[in-house]
Amino acid sequence: MQGVATTLVDALEKLAGARGATTLTVDASDTALEFFMKRGYVATQRNSVPVHDEWLANTTMKKALGG
Repeated sequence: MQGVATTLVDALEKLAGARGATTLTVDASDTALEFFMKRGYVATQRNSVPVHDEWLANTTMKKALGG
């Protein structure tokens, strides 16, 4: 049985590929990094985002579709 995140990302990747997308990009939380790495996403940039009085971090990741 697949988890909800896996099911959603599988569907998104299939839909994006069917519509001609060649690359997907995600700003992944630190918690989600390993999930996306296992799916073939590659980290391209570390980000800091201000939210109220705090700075939150995430990582931009990309995956080539098809082929």
